[in-house]
Amino acid sequence: MNGRTLEEFHLPLPDFQMISQLVVNENGDSEITMVEKRLMGETMVAQLDNTSQHGPGGSGKTFMYNTFGNVLEGQGKTVIMFASTRIAATLLLNGATYHSTFKIYPSIITDTTTSKIEEHSYIAKLIREASLIICYEATMMTRYALKALEKILRKIMKNNLPYGKKVVVLGGDFRQCLLVVKHGKRVKVVETIIKNCPFLSHFHQLKLHQNMRTVAGSQKHADWLITLGNGTLPRIPSLSPWVIEIPQEFLILDQKLESLIRYVFGDPYVVESINAIICPKNRDCLNINNLIINKVPENLKTYKRIPQHELKLKIGAIMILLKNINSRQGLCYGTRLFVKELRDDVILAIIAAGKHKGLKVFLPRITMSPADSLLTYLST
Repeated sequence: MNGRTLEEFHLPLPDFQMISQLVVNENGDSEITMVEKRLMGETMVAQLDNTSQHGPGGSGKTFMYNTFGNVLEGQGKTVIMFASTRIAATLLLNGATYHSTFKIYPSIITDTTTSKIEEHSYIAKLIREASLIICYEATMMTRYALKALEKILRKIMKNNLPYGKKVVVLGGDFRQCLLVVKHGKRVKVVETIIKNCPFLSHFHQLKLHQNMRTVAGSQKHADWLITLGNGTLPRIPSLSPWVIEIPQEFLILDQKLESLIRYVFGDPYVVESINAIICPKNRDCLNINNLIINKVPENLKTYKRIPQHELKLKIGAIMILLKNINSRQGLCYGTRLFVKELRDDVILAIIAAGKHKGLKVFLPRITMSPADSLLTYLST
């Protein structure tokens, strides 16, 4: 703290050997050791030039970014970390969104979008002092956003060097969901991604491969997902090019929804489980939600006047927030919460995962109207 050690405050030092033993993987090397080795090599590259880092989910990206932040801030340096979405920003150390960090409005960025940052403002001072700028989930940004960032940094640093000669790290995974382009077809989406930004050529590309979340017996499934994401699965002549065959060993052969629910949530149903079932269509989601909510052994409470007309909840059920309320407390679009108490105009809940896990929050009834002019409903 402020350049001083724990010993100076007569505080015990952490047992690093014990910490390493807690995360020993099946090969005998600790995950901390593997990540530290990777960090050392990538940090050296990042100190020399900009870095574009890619890796599948579970490969340690978030851990790496927060480690960069902790190490550099511990050395008295300034680090700016931001994300393309609010839910991603909650995973970062003092993270914020791209728009709020660089004062870029409106949310739809075009080729002519500029920043509202004044040269003598506090954020401009932070940018000038920053030793490292990290962009999380950069794959969800448009090429116009990356171009706007480049212009901002050159303007504040008062030079014409790429990104104002600041060290910038872009992180993400192109195998996951890309950005959403309103009414955009496949070609429009591809045109808009940051891979088509000319400024991306200024970045060194690094890749993470080891999945830190893989448990014993699931490596084959993880490898198959990577092959699928890379688009290198073998083609089956009898199937359309847009159809893939999922190996039988990854399927629940019983076609009943009850079997799927038991597999994911246990039997009997585990209250406050953080597992989830991903549905491609809303009608499937509603059907499965109704089946699950009936298994929760509590009284049902129904809230009306929302887009689907009825929201059915029970104490112990899990719900997902659909509105950005307070990103500093982790209340963003996509935040998952456990229901603890249901009242007429407020819900008491606990954040289920992430940096704010365990935080108790009150969710009031809020009147909402969509920004999209094509949608005319009003919900509360």
